[in-house]
Amino acid sequence: MKHWEDWEKDYLFKHAAHTTDAELASHLGRTKTAVVEMRRKLDIKKNKQQIKPEEVTAMIRKHREVTEGTSISDMDEAQQRREYINELMDSANWQECILMFDEQELNVYKVKHVEFMMTLETVNEIEKSTIHIMIGAFIRMNRYQKLEKEYRDMAAGGDPELAAKAISLHKELRDTTEIYMKAEDTLNASRKQRIKEEGDQKLNLIELIKELDTQDAREKLGKEADALMHIQQLEDKRLTDGGFIRGSEKEQ
Repeated sequence: MKHWEDWEKDYLFKHAAHTTDAELASHLGRTKTAVVEMRRKLDIKKNKQQIKPEEVTAMIRKHREVTEGTSISDMDEAQQRREYINELMDSANWQECILMFDEQELNVYKVKHVEFMMTLETVNEIEKSTIHIMIGAFIRMNRYQKLEKEYRDMAAGGDPELAAKAISLHKELRDTTEIYMKAEDTLNASRKQRIKEEGDQKLNLIELIKELDTQDAREKLGKEADALMHIQQLEDKRLTDGGFIRGSEKEQ
């Protein structure tokens, strides 16, 4: 039996739910039987509605972690870069990028995305959206800066129309730079708050462990648990006596 490549499995994750097995087999150059067998092995069920990109990404990542036994934090740098690019290209953000940027700009986007992910290590979904805005703004800033210079050079001969275009591009550059800076502030504030909350949680846990390390604290906690159990028993009795809970249900 021909070995199934990762890209073939990824294709099934993306399309098998809403594409016929015959069409999948034709695209992959495999038999329908082989496709059905692998689809069932991957636990991909048929669904007329197209699966969301983020759901596809989650399934692929889960499959890779289960089959390879390696989480992204345990991968080497090269593997992490490949994983981040695969995740990006499976996302809705990437589909948006394809419509907005040319091939060279898309390559810049990939590089910047990997840089962010490798540097920040942990990123939630809101922060990913903010990073998407930042990279998009960065690419447009470079585009406007380049075009503005071209129009200014061409307008040096005294063409007022070209000069007006250069002025318009300068305004676009300024506005886009402002978008980038606001998104950067938002990202920094989000991460600062998240790190603070995570730090507070760790401190609270450490303090709790320290408190429970004393005999008095352990005895106090035990007494509180006994009191809560006693209150619950009284409440159960009240509900039973009032007819809200039948005796047979309580016994069960």
